[in-house]
Amino acid sequence: MLFRGHLDEVGHWGATDPATGSSKDEELPAPHLLWPADHRWFVATDVDSGFTWVGGSQGLTGAVIADPKLDAGHVHCAGLRPTWTMGAGSGSVPGTRSCSGR
Repeated sequence: MLFRGHLDEVGHWGATDPATGSSKDEELPAPHLLWPADHRWFVATDVDSGFTWVGGSQGLTGAVIADPKLDAGHVHCAGLRPTWTMGAGSGSVPGTRSCSGR
């Protein structure tokens, strides 16, 4: 399904129980892909992965990596196997996903 709306509406799908009229939004899964109309950034979460991809400007990704509440790092896509560097500078670790279409 594809929804369109404002970012503050994410998760508020308007789903209701036909019998009672009560909200069913909390029973629906979180979105796997988010992006604005101008495509300046994106957020992608694979249902089978334990991580979320965030793409955008250096300012945006730098703020995500600098946030102490998040376990985040840069992904470097120089070949078929990405590497990532954690925000604390823990070094590069080979990735297991393919890296296509830079």
